[in-house]
Amino acid sequence: MGVFKTHARLCERYYWPKSHADVARYIWNCRTCLCHKADNLKPAGLMSSHHVSATRPWKVISSDIMGPLPRTRRGNSFILVVTDYFSKFCLTFPLRRATASTICRILEEQVYLVFGVPRIAISDNGPQYRKEYQKMLQKYNIRAKYNANYHPQANPTERSNRTIKFLLSAYASDNHTSWDENLGQLTCAIRSSRNERTKYSPYSINFGRRMMLSGDDYKINMPEDVSDEGEAANTRSVEFSKLFSEVKVRLKKAADKNAHFYNLRMRHVEYWVNQPVYRRNFVLSDTSKQFAQKLAPKFIGPFIVKKKTSPGLMS
Repeated sequence: MGVFKTHARLCERYYWPKSHADVARYIWNCRTCLCHKADNLKPAGLMSSHHVSATRPWKVISSDIMGPLPRTRRGNSFILVVTDYFSKFCLTFPLRRATASTICRILEEQVYLVFGVPRIAISDNGPQYRKEYQKMLQKYNIRAKYNANYHPQANPTERSNRTIKFLLSAYASDNHTSWDENLGQLTCAIRSSRNERTKYSPYSINFGRRMMLSGDDYKINMPEDVSDEGEAANTRSVEFSKLFSEVKVRLKKAADKNAHFYNLRMRHVEYWVNQPVYRRNFVLSDTSKQFAQKLAPKFIGPFIVKKKTSPGLMS
């Protein structure tokens, strides 16, 4: 049992000075208790953000694979979603199979060689993002960042996935094998809509102008272009510099606001090298082996921290 119940039962027959502290120390070092009991504490880990690294479009990008979805008439079952962290520009690519070679080819030919090579690429720990993917990143000197296992919210693309899933479900209705028919138009709607954080559409942050969605849009009076090519380049550079600075400030404010409310229900933890730690045990029930997940240890260990990579992370 816990410290209170154990100490109360002990006091029925025995007493010695600082007995409560001795009981607490004994239970806190009990390996069975550490593995099977809930910690009854706030979840560990405060929010961190990528906004410091993202200072311009396509410097920090993230990607994720949605699926498997119902196979469409075109044979697609997956969606590769790529999102620029700075501008929130979103790209979607329907896939027949989510293989590493297909993903690397799309990222290289339709992202890196079109929008520019990023400095940081964020992804999950799926098998598609391993050997072949890492080899491609080394080719372009891109730094890979992986979100922790069972913690998908650390990947910024998950927020785009949420919007895409809503739009797909709204248009697919009862026919779930037609989700890829409107995928391009739905993604365009996301790119051309004003973002709540940046106050600009992802398209305008990237290209410095409003996206033309119809030929009639050209009838709207737009500012005249500067006649001198050099003057136009300088003017455009200054405007983009002001725009990026404004977006950076707004991203930081939004990140600080999110971190404030997120950290209210979290607690700060620090780890150090050679510290013994226990990690959460993620297992599934298996009736063939007479194994129940509910009866399995909640934590396993102890493990020894080898390296400290940041104030709250370890490896």
